Order: sequence, then structure tokens, then C-alpha cells
Amino acid sequence: MALVILQQLRDRQQPLPVGTVLVSPWADLEMSDTELARREVNDPELPLTVMQHVAAEYAGQLPLDHPWVSPVFGDLQQLGRIGLFYGTTELLVPDYDQLFAELREAEGTTVEVFALKNMMHDYLLWLNLPESKRTFSYLQALFE
Repeated sequence: MALVILQQLRDRQQPLPVGTVLVSPWADLEMSDTELARREVNDPELPLTVMQHVAAEYAGQLPLDHPWVSPVFGDLQQLGRIGLFYGTTELLVPDYDQLFAELREAEGTTVEVFALKNMMHDYLLWLNLPESKRTFSYLQALFE
């Protein structure tokens, strides 16, 4: 949703935030990458069939590749500074790679990637993990 909001703010010529943090973002609800089925065994939190069902429910009447549903298919130009955080065991790693490539090529958008080795989806929800603590410390310093 953060990427959709950024695109809408930009399109409405509203101010963008100083920076945006994406944690395990689901930016391609179409999930057409063939790597996903192979990677499913590494991610006990995100079963592919459940994800496909949730994607269809979330999209409603919009197609899964609509930019308001899957912002990776939208215009990623001029979105400002973005930090992309995810764990390397996640089902959606191929999508993060695609998103990073698209953001890196977008004019007026800068992206920094933090792929945490052997971490799971939304690892930041577990506040006591050393990786979560380091990430929050980094973010605090970044936005002070």
C-alpha cells in the first residue's frame, strides 16, 4: 500500500514523506514469477495458494496487474527515498528483486535494499530478534 500511496501523492502533486520503509512488501499480487512455486518450501508463513486467494480478494474487481493492486506495474518515478527490508527465506524474494530493479531504474527514486539472511517474512514483528533491533536502530538514526 505504501507504494500505491506514494504514486497517488506524486500524481496529486502532494508532498512525499522524507523516506519510505518497505518491509516485506507485496508489490506484485499477480505472482506470475515461476520461482514462487519452488521457493514456497522455504517460507512456512506464506503458502502460495493462500496468497493467491488473498490477492484475488484484495483486488476485487480490479485486475491483479493494476497499479493500485500491484504497484510494481505502476509508475515508480519520483517516489523519493525508499528502504526495502526483507528476509532471504521469504516466498516473495523474486518479487523483491523485480521491485528493486524497477525502483533502481526509476528517475527521482532512490532505493536501498536490506536483505537479511535467513530471516522470515515481516521479521520486524518479532521485536526481540537481534536483527529487528538492529533494523529499528538503523531506521531511527536514518530519520533523525
